[in-house]
Amino acid sequence: VTALREVLFGIRVVKCYAWEEAMEERISNLRAQEIESLSRFYHGLGVLYGVFMSFPRLLVWSGLWGFSAIYGHQDIVTIFTCMVILGSLRGSCELFASSLSRVVSWSPTIKRVENYLKQAE
Repeated sequence: VTALREVLFGIRVVKCYAWEEAMEERISNLRAQEIESLSRFYHGLGVLYGVFMSFPRLLVWSGLWGFSAIYGHQDIVTIFTCMVILGSLRGSCELFASSLSRVVSWSPTIKRVENYLKQAE
């Protein structure tokens, strides 16, 4: 953004010295770096969402599996009671996972605001 702003504000100098191609190449390189950075960020964010969204279901599944592995065969009443308890735990885990993923996605926004506030006037 800063490089593009410099080029736009200094367009007369760029035109005067015929620097159009050099400035276009510079802006293209900066844009490619920006796209690469965003691609890595969103790839990591996707992995994070995937892990956190599957975590509550894995927790319920592992809880039921562990309970039946430890105590053996169970009756219907015990299974449904465990399902209710683990279901409420799953709701809490889903809330935690969605909150954590939102906090992670706020990081770039906070950095942009911080950089903007640190700029000279």
